[in-house]
Amino acid sequence: MRFKLRKLLLRLIGFELLLKEMTRLLHRGMDSIKEEVNQKLRALLLQGLLLLLLIGLLGLAFVFGMLALALYLNEVFYSAYQGFLVVAGGCLGLAIPLLILIKVRWPKNSS
Repeated sequence: MRFKLRKLLLRLIGFELLLKEMTRLLHRGMDSIKEEVNQKLRALLLQGLLLLLLIGLLGLAFVFGMLALALYLNEVFYSAYQGFLVVAGGCLGLAIPLLILIKVRWPKNSS
């Protein structure tokens, strides 16, 4: 009886060790997958931040360029406001056809 109980306990301990080893391998695999996903997310986040920085810098360059053009046109027209009116009108004249083109090209109701 004692021999059978001992054999049964050893089998249970072996099964428990096998389960522990399997769970350890599973955790190790999950950690490696999680690390790969974190690296990919970090790379995507960095690319997104660089894209936002580039868009912000281009926007600032555009604003300062338009401001410089407006000041130059003020000097050309010998006026304090006509250069700004011409630049604002030009930007509005370009924005309206662009908005119409976007509405025609990508309508919201595509049924």
